[in-house]
Amino acid sequence: MILRVPDLVVPSLQMRLHNQKNSALSPRLTEFAILIAARQWTNNYEWNAHATLADRAGLGQPVIAAVADGRRPDRMTDDEATVLRFLHRNIAQSKRQRSDLCPDAGEVRRARRG
Repeated sequence: MILRVPDLVVPSLQMRLHNQKNSALSPRLTEFAILIAARQWTNNYEWNAHATLADRAGLGQPVIAAVADGRRPDRMTDDEATVLRFLHRNIAQSKRQRSDLCPDAGEVRRARRG
């Protein structure tokens, strides 16, 4: 959407930077949340951009590898488990709503033909 509305680029970047600097989560938990979301949405760009940052923030390779494999990490802190539960619940709900709202490719082609 941002590419189609160039006037949103600067404000959305400002909002992203504000949220990043004023997050209620620690850098470790922020990167953990980003990796979970990137994995759930199969967003390789976000994954590649944040896997190293997650390691630097202290997340740990076993946790990063488990998220990459789509597994629940064997050993997590309580706050990591809370972030994981919250995101899994909300991403699953978002995917259900999205599939209800988004037409499949066949519907789009039929609509374009008129």
